[in-house]
Amino acid sequence: VYSTITIASAPRGTGPPVTVGLPQVERVMSIVDAERTPRMFMGDLNLFRIDQWNPRVPCTNADSAGRVSAIGAIEHAGFTDTWKALNSGEGWTGMASRKGCGRPSGSPYKRIDYIYTKGLKATAITRCAKASQSVPYMMNG
Repeated sequence: VYSTITIASAPRGTGPPVTVGLPQVERVMSIVDAERTPRMFMGDLNLFRIDQWNPRVPCTNADSAGRVSAIGAIEHAGFTDTWKALNSGEGWTGMASRKGCGRPSGSPYKRIDYIYTKGLKATAITRCAKASQSVPYMMNG
């Protein structure tokens, strides 16, 4: 089991945005994928792309090549996104409590937290209670 956090952007007002991209995710994948046993990695990846699991709602930024490429690299390495495997709808976990954002207003509106598996089959994944900024997942396998 591996846990990680990636930095997608600098906090507002602290400088130019820092874009997370392929090099950072490839480094994480080189560590996690070096194991040959079943594995799971999860975390606040600060990555998202517009799709059926993260639909566009008020305050959702447009896709960026760096974020989309990073998610694609994880999936191309053979890791299964457990939310996508077990659910057909949105899996928002981040950015709660922002007035005017989300549906309804103040609800999470970005899917930035993930649980990926390789060689394991998840049987259930659930979002836990709403937190102040992020909504964590819980997985059974």
